[in-house]
Amino acid sequence: AINQVDKTALGSLICAILHKKASDIRSVEVINPILLGQAIDEKQYVLDVRVDLNNNTNIDLEMQVINHNDWPERSLQYLCRTYDSLHRGDDYINSKTAIHIGILDFELFQNESALRDSYRLMNVITHKVYTEKFQLYTLCLPLADRPTEEDKEYHTDLWARFFKAKTWEELKMLITYDKGLASAVDTAYNLMQNEEIRQRVIAREDYERRVRTEQ
Repeated sequence: AINQVDKTALGSLICAILHKKASDIRSVEVINPILLGQAIDEKQYVLDVRVDLNNNTNIDLEMQVINHNDWPERSLQYLCRTYDSLHRGDDYINSKTAIHIGILDFELFQNESALRDSYRLMNVITHKVYTEKFQLYTLCLPLADRPTEEDKEYHTDLWARFFKAKTWEELKMLITYDKGLASAVDTAYNLMQNEEIRQRVIAREDYERRVRTEQ
């Protein structure tokens, strides 16, 4: 919800995960808006935001709370759908770059994942990248306390702490580091003043907690 209504926060998050500078972001447009407070309590584990970045890149940004041990296969399906964006008569060379970002509340590959991982199609011997138009990224929230120096430079670790925060005090500690994070915290606070949205968020958290307990 925050990334849907707050383009400053969305751009900052994308920069943090893709390790880009703010100057690299010329435009950010959400192409699948939802009605806030309506879909947030549906019994689904995936929350997705589809973004048109700079009018030349389609990004599918998903959040997965519970590990069903199928994320590589699931994310690849999403990435393929995102890449399949040409219209009848379009040239293949004009296909937009497709990026899938998975924000995961679990470690994807046990003892092998980093806080932020990046994947490409490449030659297994020479490591020559086949194309830059097909990219996968993961942000593993449980690894927020293990950032690389590059993660720190792009505030990737701060955004992970944002998603893991349990209290407003934790969120307020982040606002001095990044204007995108400050905007996200402000937007989150304003959204939570809406009682309907607040109750739906609580209901969703209760549902996820029950599923975790059952697992």
